[in-house]
Amino acid sequence: GSIIQSGQLIKTGPNSFCDLQVRGGDSSAMIRLKANTELILSGRQFKEEKKILAELKKGNGMFDLDKITSAENFETASPTAVASVRGTKYEVSVKGDSTSIEVLEGKVSSRPRIPALEDLPPEIQERSRVVHESVENLKKKEVILEPGKKVEIQAVKVSPEVEEAARKAMEAEASSDPVKAEEAAKALDDSIAQKEDTLKKAVEEAPAAAPEDIPEPEMKQKLDEYNELIRIEKEKIQGDDVSKAVSERNNQNQAKLMQRIEKVFNKPSETLV
Repeated sequence: GSIIQSGQLIKTGPNSFCDLQVRGGDSSAMIRLKANTELILSGRQFKEEKKILAELKKGNGMFDLDKITSAENFETASPTAVASVRGTKYEVSVKGDSTSIEVLEGKVSSRPRIPALEDLPPEIQERSRVVHESVENLKKKEVILEPGKKVEIQAVKVSPEVEEAARKAMEAEASSDPVKAEEAAKALDDSIAQKEDTLKKAVEEAPAAAPEDIPEPEMKQKLDEYNELIRIEKEKIQGDDVSKAVSERNNQNQAKLMQRIEKVFNKPSETLV
């Protein structure tokens, strides 16, 4: 078991999965990354709120968020969508230029996303009028997903000029320098000003997602998998030495996996080669 630092890229290979547990807060968030998945998990502390952002770059992630408090904001972002939650079970899958979100328990608000602008460092986003207005307009397209509902969200396409302006802002390396961040945000806004009408049109024309029902057998299968997620007690995970607790959790995961294999093949695991 390893302690993952904020902003670190986590990858899973074929025929594998990885269980993550967020520590350092009042909540008990669990994430399972399935095979061939990439995720960056980061946290930022504001005056009265802690924001946790899970950026799913590719693949599939299961999220089980228990007891998210009013002082915590948990978001999952894919290249094409943003999901905001408060105490729920949901799954996010990235498939090319679209993202599917399935809700098993609780509620999730979802909206389209502009990768070119929303992948910029937070320090630039916070200072850019164009980014702020674009995101606020996309929030008007939010769809609340109830349990048993799923949705597929497409990417918001922007013009090459907007892509180029965002690329230059990204190259400004302004994340650790407020002055550079202010300059990069102003340069971004100035560059997009002449093409802002096309950006606004792209945002306006982004379709609001249409929720669909998750088939009952699929719901049951997914909930059974969520029941396999094993949380480590908060007291054990807060210390620096969590390897023993993680090792115990991994052994339990292995035992549950063997039980599932035995159930599929209807044979004891020792007889399977």
